[in-house]
Amino acid sequence: MESLMQNDRRAERVNEGALQEVLAIERQAEGIVRDAEAEAERILETARQHVQEMTQKARDDAEAQAQRLLDEGLAEIERRSQEIDEQAQRRAEQWAARAQAHLDDTVAYLLDVITRCEMDQ
Repeated sequence: MESLMQNDRRAERVNEGALQEVLAIERQAEGIVRDAEAEAERILETARQHVQEMTQKARDDAEAQAQRLLDEGLAEIERRSQEIDEQAQRRAEQWAARAQAHLDDTVAYLLDVITRCEMDQ
C-alpha cells in the first residue's frame, strides 16, 4: 500500500512538473504572440507612413506635371500670338507699300479727271 502511495505521489509530482512545463510554454507562447502583434503593428504603421509618403509624392508629381503642361501651353499660346502679330504687321506693311506704290498713279489719274472736267465745262 505504501508503494501505491509512493507511486501516486510520484505521479502527482510528474503531473505537477508537466503542468508547470505546460504553463511555462503557454507563457512563452503568449509572449511570442504579444511580440508578433507588436511587430505587426509596427509593420502596419510603417506601411501606412509609406503609403502617405507615396500618395504625397504622387500628388506633388501630378502638380508639377500639370504646372509644366500649363507653362508649355502658355508658352505655345504666347509664341502663336507673336507669330500672328508679326504676320499682321507684315500684311499691314505690304498694304501700305502697295498703297504708296499706287499713290502717284492715283494722284495723276485724279488730276487728269479733274482737268478734263474743268475743260469740259
